Amino acid sequence: MKENLKRSAIETLKIFVVCLLSYPAGVILMLLLGGDADLAVSLPFISGFLHHDITHFLFNIVALFILLTYSGNKYNLKQIVLITILIQCFCFIVSFFGVLPSVGISGLVYFLMTRYLIKYNKITLGIFFIVTLGEVLSLNDPDGVSHWGHLIGILFGFLSLNINSHIQHLRNRLPHKMSQAIHSIFLPQQ
Repeated sequence: MKENLKRSAIETLKIFVVCLLSYPAGVILMLLLGGDADLAVSLPFISGFLHHDITHFLFNIVALFILLTYSGNKYNLKQIVLITILIQCFCFIVSFFGVLPSVGISGLVYFLMTRYLIKYNKITLGIFFIVTLGEVLSLNDPDGVSHWGHLIGILFGFLSLNINSHIQHLRNRLPHKMSQAIHSIFLPQQ
């Protein structure tokens, strides 16, 4: 347990720094895009690390720390960043359909939470279904939260639990390097 706490603290600190660096990176990107702040903030490699306010940021960081202590969530910084960017890419696509754009690492938090809740026991599996139902029912709420980002995180978390069987199925349909890349992103460290 002590090793999991240490690993979680280190990875959480790293993602904390990445989130802090995303703000000046977003400003620089906005200037490069001619002052288009909306476009700069919506790009997946920036939006996944920006946050609306300090409360949102701190909640996500604390949740990230707690969820990374679970041994089934042994992801390193590179994997965390890539998972966040992939979630945000799907959120970016969904935003073209008039859905609220997603910012922050909430999608990542839901990804890790799904992995924990489904694998732990029957009680947490029930909690998983309640949380997922709550997100589905909240899709049209004008609360300023991107529930689509949460659902995409849940979907990726669910798919990642059986990544080996999914990869075996995809190997016949995808180039070998692509299936290896998917495997290396979603399979936790041993």
